Amino acid sequence: MNGGNTRLFTPVVQRYSGMMLSKALTITRNRDRAAEAVQMAFTKAYANLDAWRGDTLGPWLMTITMHTALNMMEKERRYNRYSTEAQPLENVADETYSDEHEVRLQRMEQALQQLSPDDRQLISLHYFKKMKTDEMATAMGMTQSNVLVRLHRVRDRLKKIMNHGEE
Repeated sequence: MNGGNTRLFTPVVQRYSGMMLSKALTITRNRDRAAEAVQMAFTKAYANLDAWRGDTLGPWLMTITMHTALNMMEKERRYNRYSTEAQPLENVADETYSDEHEVRLQRMEQALQQLSPDDRQLISLHYFKKMKTDEMATAMGMTQSNVLVRLHRVRDRLKKIMNHGEE
């Protein structure tokens, strides 16, 4: 950027950091992780300015942010999966079971039944089959962005059903 002049990048950071943080928050659901994703996205954007085609900067930065946040979450999911596999499982069931937990699980099953078949499939692919969004998009004939939006909306619908009964 103009011979490596980082001072010229400051207005870009000021203008787009709020939107990027909001996007990262929807993916990570954690402010610290989202802030880290935004910082990494700006670093990637600055390092790859030669890849920017000169069109609107906002969508380019949002795409970098989305991919950065998704990659962070995927790495964390893989790390958590491997770290939990090392734990002995005999004590896990005793610690997590309660009548209240069982009631919540039953309510979740009932809430899932109120979803459309496509929405249930989306939830199944994501949570039970642990598919990545690009794999889900291919399996359902959708774009990856559409999968992310629908998954967010389905989660919101499930929360409403769980908290307020039927829709």
